[in-house]
Amino acid sequence: MTGREVATGEPAGPPLRRRVTRRPSAAALRAYAGTYVGDAVDATLHVTVQGDRAMIAARGLPPTALQPEMAADAFRFSVYVARCQRDAARRVTHLTMDASRGQGMRYTRRPRR
Repeated sequence: MTGREVATGEPAGPPLRRRVTRRPSAAALRAYAGTYVGDAVDATLHVTVQGDRAMIAARGLPPTALQPEMAADAFRFSVYVARCQRDAARRVTHLTMDASRGQGMRYTRRPRR
């Protein structure tokens, strides 16, 4: 389910490559849906699935589409890269946000009620 690079088939010069983005199914995206509470910051993130798109929202951040990155469990939006961590049972338990000014902002998934 990760992205990959594929040869373009151009005959001359070094092999050219193009990026093929992964497209998780709606069922796969539902694994990310939930509420995430900041470990060291006073913020809460809400991840929802609308059709075949994962959306993220927070106070001051309207629902914004998460764009899949090449790596599994990684998404991009605005200036952020969100990486999800899974436990031994493969359940998403944490989300870590990286941006140019802040790295490693960790959010813990709130248990579902």
